[in-house]
Amino acid sequence: MQISEVVAVGVFCSYFSVIAGLFLLIAQSLSSQNWGGRVYVFISLAVASFVHTWFYMFKFMAASRFSIRSG
Repeated sequence: MQISEVVAVGVFCSYFSVIAGLFLLIAQSLSSQNWGGRVYVFISLAVASFVHTWFYMFKFMAASRFSIRSG
């Protein structure tokens, strides 16, 4: 693995770590209060948004990688 790939993977992993950490902090804060079922609505929408966004990001990265290799 080249150094640029290691840096890119490091940035990618740290980005996901920050997202997961913030998500857990918010979910814990919401669950400690009496919000009822709205906490589960928030968690569901946050997870759905995350999956939807990254599905298309991975598709974009795959297409970009293919175009870089072929060009």
